[in-house]
Amino acid sequence: MAATLTLAEEEENMIDFAERPSTERDYYRAIVESAGAIVTGYLGAGLSLHLPRGGAAMEHFEAHGLTLRPHSLFWFPLGSDNPPAEYRHDGRYPGSRGFWLCATFDPPETAEEKEESHA
Repeated sequence: MAATLTLAEEEENMIDFAERPSTERDYYRAIVESAGAIVTGYLGAGLSLHLPRGGAAMEHFEAHGLTLRPHSLFWFPLGSDNPPAEYRHDGRYPGSRGFWLCATFDPPETAEEKEESHA
């Protein structure tokens, strides 16, 4: 029986996104941008994003092999930020300026996983 890796061990075995070939980085950035999300940076093997309202972007990412990193979805309050309306998630309480919805998505790690995601 194969040993189960902890999340820390899995992350240690992953390729940092910044270390991937530029053609691969550009490919995944294009997927993200075509869904209307904003790449805010790279976090280990994945891309940190600001997500637009609605679930279509997340469905688009998953259809292209990007997976939501566990426990990475969070709200970040808007202060003096003034994002376009499609990125402003309503706080629904008096005085709220709204929130960014942030998440990290990871691309497939292996060529096999990549082929499956492009099928």
